[in-house]
Amino acid sequence: MINLAIYLRVSTGQQTYSRQEQDIRDYISKIYPENKYNLDVYAENISGFKTSKDRPELTNFLQKVEENPKFYRCLYISELSRIGRNPIEARSIITNLLQKKIDVCVTSTNGGTNFLNPDGSIDKTKFAVLGLLMDFAQIEIDVFKERSASGLRDKILNGGVNGGLFQPYGYGKSESKKLVIDDEEAKVIKFIFEQYAQGFGMGHIANLLIEKKVKTRVNKAFGEKINKDKQGNKVIWSKSQIHKILSNSLYCGIRTFRRIKTRNEYGEMVDNSETFDATNIAIISKELFDKCADIRINKKANGRNMATKNVILLQYLTTCGCCGRNYTHKIGGGKKLYICSSTVVTTTPSCSNIGINIDLVESVIYDILCSTDTVFKYLNDTEAIKKDLNDKIKLLESTIPFAEKELKDNEQKIERLLETRLSNAISHERFVSKNKELETVSNNLTAQLKIQRAQLKSNKHSLKNLSNSKVSTNLLKEAKNDRNKLKSIFKQLIKNVEITGLNYQFVRLDIKLHVNNNELDGILKVIITRKGIRKKPYKFQYQANYIGMYNPSEEFEEDYYERLNNDAKYNYLNTKDYNEIVKNFNIVSDENIITLEKINE
Repeated sequence: MINLAIYLRVSTGQQTYSRQEQDIRDYISKIYPENKYNLDVYAENISGFKTSKDRPELTNFLQKVEENPKFYRCLYISELSRIGRNPIEARSIITNLLQKKIDVCVTSTNGGTNFLNPDGSIDKTKFAVLGLLMDFAQIEIDVFKERSASGLRDKILNGGVNGGLFQPYGYGKSESKKLVIDDEEAKVIKFIFEQYAQGFGMGHIANLLIEKKVKTRVNKAFGEKINKDKQGNKVIWSKSQIHKILSNSLYCGIRTFRRIKTRNEYGEMVDNSETFDATNIAIISKELFDKCADIRINKKANGRNMATKNVILLQYLTTCGCCGRNYTHKIGGGKKLYICSSTVVTTTPSCSNIGINIDLVESVIYDILCSTDTVFKYLNDTEAIKKDLNDKIKLLESTIPFAEKELKDNEQKIERLLETRLSNAISHERFVSKNKELETVSNNLTAQLKIQRAQLKSNKHSLKNLSNSKVSTNLLKEAKNDRNKLKSIFKQLIKNVEITGLNYQFVRLDIKLHVNNNELDGILKVIITRKGIRKKPYKFQYQANYIGMYNPSEEFEEDYYERLNNDAKYNYLNTKDYNEIVKNFNIVSDENIITLEKINE
């Protein structure tokens, strides 16, 4: 008895493979008597663009072949694309079968095409044709993708809806299949953005919507029906849903086609997505969207924004001097500490670096900034930065017009090429080749201009901030009771605080400063005593030393780096009497002590 196999595949659940199966059965019945063969059918509804590992029925067939290569004599398919839409993988599967002496028969070509000769050898001519057929299949796929993308692009440009079951929350589909605002859902979208801008986190907003019994899109569409193994009315609002909404520029009137992110020559992520103006269906203002985007990006996806209850001034700015991991914060049970993340992540061993009171660290840094002009002398010396920004702005302002002209010239070449083709002055093949070349140039120039314009805008914004703002002690003192404002100032001044426990009583802070993301040479080294926070009234004491940038006219380079990096000089903190050590320490003035309780009440 001969064992034969049929593999059937259709791409969607709306299609059936009954016609494929009947045609192949009829074909086989003309070759073999009915009682002379066994026939196994492998059939599935799945896209041919999926790999073979993601297609269960094809995987089952191939596993059976691996286990017993002599079990099947032939695999029957209606056409080569049934094996898969990826020509390389499909060719590999067929070649593997032929090498195992399992014939492959394509029933729809020339009355049926087999790739093995009667003696079991591969028919080289037909195998060569297989390669050509696979290449043509790839060309067909590429053309299909280009047509689909072009059609979708035009559809979006003209205000049409995307594919899929649902449109973005806040929108619906008109009778003419245009994207339109859903007035009821638009109120929810405005509520989400306004709440987030006012300082509420994503989880808090999701809970508010649940409390208000606002239905999700799945709630409305499915009710008690099952969708993706979950009852529709049990799909509630979540942080991920809120994040998705806050990230969608459609709500401020910018529609995106083909989201593309690449890295530029500096290793920075650049968004090269193609966007369209859709202000006619904007639900919120661009200003509100940008404000929320700034909050969302700056909070680094921890589920809170900078206006939540506990505003930690040095959040994301602290690292461990022992293991290099980030420092985090722990609040509760009467404690409020900056601690190494190794102590809270159970999957990694703790480095045993010491925790330090949040109020102590923040008050000491605040006192240093408020009581000395030394730091501000460095912070306000921005002339070199201004010159650098001005040079960059001038360069971009001179290069952008050239790129714009080059893009315009290239677009005119495309128009002339089309006119030439319409007049039959060049062949279709030549037109396709040249048009593709010119479109590539246009796409590259468009991407280049987008990057340059963004850089120009960013540099002008930085220059304006440098020109209009001057850091002063008055600015800090005025912000004392506004932790959000104070946090913003700390972030502008402080690049990083490295925390190192020297012993149980003393902790060292190595503070790096920056202006508009330009790090200053030198480092502010601060020794803090933890002893003063054991009882009220608090007595915060510290010793600060700003080691400025290296100046070869004043000191030897070896001495500078020894002062900067040598930890041995702190050994006296382990040997001397505590009271002797701290008698020369600065004491944080009562007016400069800042606490979480005082601000958050």
